[in-house]
Amino acid sequence: MSENIYSLTNPQKSIWLSEQTYQNMYANSICGTLLFNDKVDTNLIKEAIKIFIQKNASMNTRIILDNGEPKQCFIKNDIPQVEILGMNSTDELHKLEEKIAKTSFDLVNSHLFEFKVFKLKNGTGGFIAHLHHLISDAWSFGILSKEIKDIYEKLLLKEDLNEDNPSYEDYVQKEKEYFSSDKFIKDKEYWDNEYKDVPELSILKPYANDNNSTDAKRYKAELELDLCDTINRYAKENKTSAYSFLMSIFSIYLARVSNNDCVVIGTPFLNRSNFKEKNTMGMFVNTLPNKLNLDWNNSFSEFLKYTTIQQRNMFRHSKYPYDKLLEKVRKENSINRNLYDIAISYQNARNDSNDSNIDYCTYWNFSGSVSDSMQIHVYDMDNTGSLQIFYDYQTCKFSEKEVKEIHNRILHIINQVLEKEIILKDIEIVTSEEKQKLLYDFNDTKTAYPRDKTIAQVFEKQVSLHPNKSAIEFESKKLTYKEFNEKANRLARYLQEQGVNSQDKVVILGDKSIDMYVSIMAILKLGALYVPVDNEYPAERIKIILEDCKPKVVIVDEKYESLVKNENICSLPLKNLDKYENTNLKNTITPRGWCIYNIYLWFNRQAKRSNCTS
Repeated sequence: MSENIYSLTNPQKSIWLSEQTYQNMYANSICGTLLFNDKVDTNLIKEAIKIFIQKNASMNTRIILDNGEPKQCFIKNDIPQVEILGMNSTDELHKLEEKIAKTSFDLVNSHLFEFKVFKLKNGTGGFIAHLHHLISDAWSFGILSKEIKDIYEKLLLKEDLNEDNPSYEDYVQKEKEYFSSDKFIKDKEYWDNEYKDVPELSILKPYANDNNSTDAKRYKAELELDLCDTINRYAKENKTSAYSFLMSIFSIYLARVSNNDCVVIGTPFLNRSNFKEKNTMGMFVNTLPNKLNLDWNNSFSEFLKYTTIQQRNMFRHSKYPYDKLLEKVRKENSINRNLYDIAISYQNARNDSNDSNIDYCTYWNFSGSVSDSMQIHVYDMDNTGSLQIFYDYQTCKFSEKEVKEIHNRILHIINQVLEKEIILKDIEIVTSEEKQKLLYDFNDTKTAYPRDKTIAQVFEKQVSLHPNKSAIEFESKKLTYKEFNEKANRLARYLQEQGVNSQDKVVILGDKSIDMYVSIMAILKLGALYVPVDNEYPAERIKIILEDCKPKVVIVDEKYESLVKNENICSLPLKNLDKYENTNLKNTITPRGWCIYNIYLWFNRQAKRSNCTS
């Protein structure tokens, strides 16, 4: 064992923390395959791998616990056995890749990598490399692939090998020096100023906070060559990059669907500041929160210029550890969440197969796990000029259909901004196909219904016809039409007692339940306006909604009552209503008057929203 024991670097600490946060996850698994397209000597590939391990200190990293704190040392001459496998088909190979990518490592006192050498029936072959993020990032896999290929080629030709690579130990020492430098102070000032105000979490859709599953799937899309050429020309004309262009596009979409004028997106930085570090195996990547403010009256080209400047500023201060920023923000703002929920990376590393005497290719093997709700990877790696976009999404939060729809909307936005100069507020996120469904297909409701009845009156008619039939069922509870109607009548009378009349606003804030639907029906019976508030919204946003709409009564789950400052509160689940009559109310609410009032409110909200975004 090396006599030197080091603390983890900050990029490593971030990985270690995620391992402690999420159990049984493979998000920190880096797995890739190198396939030689010529007949191979598997014994020489195995030898090349062993030489590579000896030449790179990071591969010999051991994590040890010192009074519970993770530290690292570098052990020499401890190379595990490399297995050689015969594969009957590429299908069998892909099954093996998938299995390896979803294999976890013992993090303490253990190797943090494994290799499998394989040979197919046609004589071609290569290796599968599986590494933990503690010792490798995506750039390191590029180093690994190229170097093992070069060593294998030199072994075949019996040529001399290069010297050992730079050691990760050098970076460990350099990071120590950084924390006592003026550069660190300036970086800290930049990030402290950037997040003196903490925006809401930018999410693509509401979801339950109690689901910590990192299980994920990957949706792969490819931008056509002509479109990529147009993007690159547009970026060049605007003195920016394709990455800044795509970051701007995704930011606009995220801002629109989350209804925020400020979005935060996780942005990985290579964090390798010189030639030596770019040739060092190890974990260097630092993912930082990219905060972008949108002025909806700006043109897209103006926003792109702003995005480009913002990314350049971030790059100048990209060595500052995200964990230190997050710790400060959480402490000062009493929050316990990440600063971003969506991350976007852009990778343009190219293999040098055209410059090699051996024809080969490399590809990633997805682990089936991600720590963010969605990670979007843009790859420009195959020398074709086209771009591949991988959407890695948590399956507890998204379906494949939803991810496909997101991608189609992104393409729709791209085509709009490339077609002509456009103001941000004029960009449509709904595709023409979705617009057709929303405006025509979904509204093609040529069904006869009693136009002289309110919804509540139509429901009461069904109660009289089918009193004992099941009206609603949720989880293990159910109510008949009669039970549902009587409960709604009692609540309606209680609301009347609190002063609720026709056209008054009543907020419902709670988890989905039978009582929530009973509450909606009670509000409809009074001709009042039902105002839904999503409990997934941040507390500050909920307070703003309540202050804005000034409800007469708030029907709220007991666990959310601390968010509500209102004298008239009705708690869910509904209790103590037995003293109120359960018969239908006598009122003069007409469907025309109720509808006209609600249409007015809807247009009023749209007008207010337009003013806000202008």
